[in-house]
Amino acid sequence: MTLDALRLEVPDILDTDVASLADLNTQLAQARTLSPEMALQHVLALLFKLNRSAMTLLERQRALQSFSDQYCHFGKAYQGDTPPSALFVHLCNELAVGFKRLLLQILQGRQPSRPHLAWCLYMAQHFLAQSLLRHYQLYQEPPASLWRDSHLLYWVGEHQDCLDEPVAAAFYPQPAITLRGLYQQMLLLALSNPLNLASGECALLFGAL
Repeated sequence: MTLDALRLEVPDILDTDVASLADLNTQLAQARTLSPEMALQHVLALLFKLNRSAMTLLERQRALQSFSDQYCHFGKAYQGDTPPSALFVHLCNELAVGFKRLLLQILQGRQPSRPHLAWCLYMAQHFLAQSLLRHYQLYQEPPASLWRDSHLLYWVGEHQDCLDEPVAAAFYPQPAITLRGLYQQMLLLALSNPLNLASGECALLFGAL
């Protein structure tokens, strides 16, 4: 499989000057002292710039892990019947972008380990799944690009023998532990007439599939 086969939707690299990981973590910590909406705006702006900046594989991976922690922090506000904000949906989208870019960097390396590749595929798919779910909670159809990327991630996972590699991920609502299972959750959710469900019911259904 060549990189030419990958049509993942990722933005161009625009900035080669990115903050150090230490500075990034300081800024993320400072964001938590702001009001929830301002904090989310600040974190999203940082992630938006990171996704369009040149970084080494290890730098990007560590940064994305920090942003994943931020996602879990903000996501606690939407674990009940409270619908997600548009900013939170955007955060899910940008995290998916980040892990798709990390995936491309991993595939450019020499013989990536299957667990590492499976983890990155899973994380990219997870945030696409979250974007899908949050769109439905807002009674919106997800963009067609979301499904194109989801199908492509599954295809890459199939060709790299990663579909059934278990991944430990403590997210809410509870996702499946493999790329195959997560992909199936997305398909089943989309086939369950989610736009007719209450906002809280959509997340409960996703976790039960």
